[in-house]
Amino acid sequence: MRSSSSHRSSYPQVFQGVLERNMKYKLFLTGKVGAKLDVLLENMGRLSFGSNHSDFKGLLEPPILGQRILTQWLMFPLKVDKLVKWWFPLQLLKRSRPQTPSGPTFYSTTFKILDSGGDTFLFLPGWTKGQVWINGFNLGRYWTKWGPQQTLYVPRPLLLPRGALNKITLLELENVPSQPQIQFLDSPILNSTSHKTYIYSLSADTQSASEPMELSGH
Repeated sequence: MRSSSSHRSSYPQVFQGVLERNMKYKLFLTGKVGAKLDVLLENMGRLSFGSNHSDFKGLLEPPILGQRILTQWLMFPLKVDKLVKWWFPLQLLKRSRPQTPSGPTFYSTTFKILDSGGDTFLFLPGWTKGQVWINGFNLGRYWTKWGPQQTLYVPRPLLLPRGALNKITLLELENVPSQPQIQFLDSPILNSTSHKTYIYSLSADTQSASEPMELSGH
């Protein structure tokens, strides 16, 4: 089977690869009789200049199985914000932990802040590309390979006061480091080289950190 570029990032499952307008345009798949093909389309915005000014979204050519065009697609939006904010209990994550996460995967943990403090910046060392929520609030997207932004701004009002459990959820679309972790810095990673850092471990299971570990440098 083959499918052509979608002009969004596409993540067929069981994870086979990525289609993207700047990189890979065709993907050849091998499946079994009765298998179902899912394609996740990510909105990466639109180009309004140059040769790609007609920046259409979705599959630009029909997927083909042998010589047959696949039709009768079921298309629907994923209301991820609502899922994370209202329906994503930590117990569900614990029961559904994958042995070897592959492709789009939710990660979540809880943490406590050390003091009232101020604003902070979320750093995701080794993560690839995805979305972050803190206490149900959609903080933003990260794409560490392309950057240049390597941190996400976290306003202090998003964090619960000292002693309360804050919840962070990540939807990683591609790859995670062997030992996933997150860090909170006192300044963004732009040109600075020294940060006050709070670090937490993170996995596809949920983990609760009783107290964060404070590091003196970065």
